[in-house]
Amino acid sequence: MKILCATGERLAGGVVTALLRAGCEVPAVISPFKDVYRYQCQGFPFWRYDLAGWDVGKVCKRNNIPIRVARRLDQGDIHAFIRHCRADLLLVFGWPHLISRATLNLFPHGGVNIHPSRLPLLRGADPIFAVVDSQAPGFGLSIHRLEDELDGGALYHQQGLSPIPGGSYDEHYARFLGILPAAVNQVITAIGAGKVPTAQTGSPTYATKFKKSMRLLDINESPQQLIQRTLACHSHHPRVAGTDKLLFSFTNSFPLPVLPEAQANGTLIGSGLWQCSLFVGGAPMLLSGMRVLGKPVWQTPRLLKQNLRPGTRLLPFAALKKRVSEFNRNRQDGN
Repeated sequence: MKILCATGERLAGGVVTALLRAGCEVPAVISPFKDVYRYQCQGFPFWRYDLAGWDVGKVCKRNNIPIRVARRLDQGDIHAFIRHCRADLLLVFGWPHLISRATLNLFPHGGVNIHPSRLPLLRGADPIFAVVDSQAPGFGLSIHRLEDELDGGALYHQQGLSPIPGGSYDEHYARFLGILPAAVNQVITAIGAGKVPTAQTGSPTYATKFKKSMRLLDINESPQQLIQRTLACHSHHPRVAGTDKLLFSFTNSFPLPVLPEAQANGTLIGSGLWQCSLFVGGAPMLLSGMRVLGKPVWQTPRLLKQNLRPGTRLLPFAALKKRVSEFNRNRQDGN
């Protein structure tokens, strides 16, 4: 079977490799991004998957598979490219837009989508974020037919996964990737044998769509919400906080074991090389993995020591949002 892949996932190389090992031909991969894919599993976790052959760019290069960049699949030139590929099936993994019926009609077997939840639970974008951030039920894997309704197609394969207590986005994503190649092989075999997929049953729920404002620290959020949202944002959306003088990102948050005298939310207790302690939601918390935005990473310890002295107050959410917008505008203008 000839299968065209459309993906916005940097670690989709394992899926492409699974197709090749199953004897399928992959004429091309279409990506919505130029040179850069979504950044899950940065740092050591990414290099582990990279060495295991999951980087889709490297997989395509080794196997002489072209990567075509297109923001959408319903453009006229992309339809011409799809016809040229003569693929039997469209396989979608992490595509950011709903795919039109006109595009699906170009494939004799239509299209299937890889979705990280037990549908109809957590339809929509980025269910893993919802699983970690709000403890939403439904973590797992579904591979379903692409239909006009978002994530509403009949199921070829479904498998539940247990959430990881206290686990980050990357840890959940890694568990999801671990079961993906075998599931893809099963589905391709089933489609080739003419298996009829099973309709979804039950009432659908929808994953909360990630917004950039979710990155910003609200000094009044509860300690549990601080921990869960930081885990959900890690690592492709590090959280952001700051003062009038500097903005910084952080990747981890923990309860502070020492209980100092209670102070107003946002009040700094102290700072270290890559961390600081403060009151959030009425409780002392520790933020770590800090990096001052707009400055070389090696300057972070000095700037934190100079600017985050005990008693300093972090910006409340509304003021922080305005400050981040100004910072982004200045960076775009080159100031």
